[in-house]
Amino acid sequence: MLQFIRTHAQGWIALLIVGIIAIAFTLWGLEGAFSFRNEDVVATIDKKKITTREFDRAYERMARFRRPTSSEEVDQLKRVALDRLINMAVLDETTESMGLMVSEGQVRRTIMSSPDFQVDGEFSQQRYLNAIRGAMLTDQDVHNEIRHMMTVEQLQRGIIDSAFVLDEDIDDLVSYIEQKRKLGYFRIPVSRFEDDVIVQDDSVKEYFESHRSLFTLPEQVKVDYIELSLTPIAASMNLTEDEVREFYLEHSGMFSKDALVRASHILVSMNPNASDTEEEIAKKALDEIYEKLSSGERFEQLAIEYSDDLISAREGGDLDWFGKGQMIESFENAAFKLKVGEISDPVRSDYGYHIIKVTDYKDPELLPFEEAKEEVEAKLRNLRSEEILYDSIESASTLAFEYPNSLEPVADALGLEVETSNFFSREGGKGIFSHPRIVSAAFSPDVYDEHLNSELIQIHPEAYVLLRVKDVQPERLQEYKEVSSEIRAALKAKQARELTKGLADDLKNEIEKGVSPTKLASERNVEWKVIDNLERTDQRVESQFVDLAFAMARPVNNTPVLATKRLASGDYYTLQLFEITNGDVSAIEPDKIEALRKGVENSFGQTDYQLLLANSVKDKRIDINLQ
Repeated sequence: MLQFIRTHAQGWIALLIVGIIAIAFTLWGLEGAFSFRNEDVVATIDKKKITTREFDRAYERMARFRRPTSSEEVDQLKRVALDRLINMAVLDETTESMGLMVSEGQVRRTIMSSPDFQVDGEFSQQRYLNAIRGAMLTDQDVHNEIRHMMTVEQLQRGIIDSAFVLDEDIDDLVSYIEQKRKLGYFRIPVSRFEDDVIVQDDSVKEYFESHRSLFTLPEQVKVDYIELSLTPIAASMNLTEDEVREFYLEHSGMFSKDALVRASHILVSMNPNASDTEEEIAKKALDEIYEKLSSGERFEQLAIEYSDDLISAREGGDLDWFGKGQMIESFENAAFKLKVGEISDPVRSDYGYHIIKVTDYKDPELLPFEEAKEEVEAKLRNLRSEEILYDSIESASTLAFEYPNSLEPVADALGLEVETSNFFSREGGKGIFSHPRIVSAAFSPDVYDEHLNSELIQIHPEAYVLLRVKDVQPERLQEYKEVSSEIRAALKAKQARELTKGLADDLKNEIEKGVSPTKLASERNVEWKVIDNLERTDQRVESQFVDLAFAMARPVNNTPVLATKRLASGDYYTLQLFEITNGDVSAIEPDKIEALRKGVENSFGQTDYQLLLANSVKDKRIDINLQ
C-alpha cells in the first residue's frame, strides 16, 4: 500500500488558493476569542503541542461562518476546532512517516498556475501579493498551508486510487440504482373528512378530564429589565467636523500609511532541518553569488540565474512593496535595516538563505483628512461609545447593588427606560429571553426567590442586561376554557385521520378480494392512477411517494403487493405494486458505468482514509487542556 501511494500520489487536483486565503485565514491577526496567553498549550499529541494562538484562530474561523448563539454551541464549536487541529497534526506526522513530501518548487508552481493570480494567462506577482496582503498574510503563511494541503492530498489520493470494486458489485449496484417499478395507487386526502367531522362538547370535556396532566403550564416569570448596548449609543451620537478633525490630528499615527520597502532577493533553498552537508552546499552557492556581485554582475540577472524562488526570479528577484508584518520576521528585519541599494549578508529563514537588496523606500505618510475622514469618524464614534457604555456598565453595576430592590435608580441615572418582558419559562422565551444567561439569571435564587436585582449579564460583546422578577406564575393546570378549542381541533384532526385510514384500508381490502380498482374509484369517488417505470429519482411524483414505493416488498409469483401508507400531512396512499424491473448493466453507456465505478472506488477510498485517520489518532497519546 505504501509503495502504491508513493507511486500514484503525485497528481494534484487544482487547489482553490483564494478559498484558502478567504476561509482558512480570514481572521488572521485578530485577537483570539479566549483569554489564554499565546504560550499556553491547549493540547499535546505525543510531543506535538497545539498552542492557544493556533486554537484561537481555528475557533475564530469557524465561528465567523457558523455563528454560535448559545454557550452549548460555543463549547461544541470549540471542540470541533480542536479536533480539526489534532487531526491536522496527526496527518502531518503520518505523511512524514510515509515519506510523503511536497517540494518548495511544487508549492510555487501551484501558486503560479492558479488563474486567481494570473493576468492575461500569465502569473502576476503583484496580483498575488495584493491578495495575500489584503488577507493579512505573509507569503510563508500561504506556502505552509498549501504545502500541508498538498501533502494530505497525496495521502488521500494514494488511498483512493488504491481502492477497487469488483464487476459483480457494479452489476448489483446498477441493478439496484436503475431499478424501475410499476404501481397503481389511490391518494386519500385527510381534508376530505375534515369538514364532516363534528366533535361534541361532551367529548372535549371527557378528554380534558381524563388527560388533565397534559394541560400543565410550567412556572413562568415576567421580568423588568434594562438593556445597555453599544449600538444605540453610537447611533445617537452626533459628532462635529471640528471634533473629527481634532481627533485626526491628535491620533495621526492611526491614520498614516506604514513605511514601505521594496526589495529583491535571491533564495538559496534549504530545509530547516538540513544536514551539515546540505549547509555546506548552500554556503558554496552563496559564496559564488557574492563573488559575482563583487565582480559587478547585476543582482537582477543573478536572481534569474540562481534564485530558488521561481516566482520572484522571473522578475529579477523583485518582491514589490511590502510593509511590516507582511514578510517573514528575519527577512523583514533585515530589509528594513538596509538603505536603498544595499545588499544584505545571508539571512536565514525556514525557506533557506536570502540575499536581500533594497531597491526603494517610502516613509510613513499621513493620509489626507478627506481620504481618512470616514475612518476617523468611525473610530472616534466607537471610542466615545465604548467609553459611555463602560461608564454606564460601572454605574449600573454599582447602583443595582446599592439599590437591590429596584431598577429605577439605574434607569434614572443613565436616562434609560425600564422595560418589561412577556412571561417565559425555564425553557426560555423569545428574543433576548432565549439567551441561556438571561434564563439562568431570572431563575437564580437571588433573583427568583429573594426578588433582588440580577448582576449585569453580558449577552453579546457589546450588550448587557440588568433584570429583576416582576411577576411569577407558578406551575398550574390550565382551565377548560383555556384549552377547549385546542382539544376540539386535536380531536377533529384525529377523527379525520382515522376516517382517512379507514377508507385506505377498505380500498386495500376490496382489491384483495378481487374488486377492480377502477370500479372502486367510481364507487368511492376516489382517483385511481397507474405509474409505469417509476425510478428512484423520479420527478413525476412527490419524493414521499417514491420512498414508499421503493420500500415495498417484491411481488412473488406475479402477485401484486398491496400496502397502505400514511404521509406526514395525514393523507393516505393505498398502493398496489405490480412489477419490478432491475437495472441492466448492458443497457448503460460504458462511460457512465466507468463514472459509477470511479464514484464507488472514491467512496471506498474515502472510508479507508477516514479509518486510517481515526486509527492514527487512536494510537496517539493526546492530552487536552481546553477550558
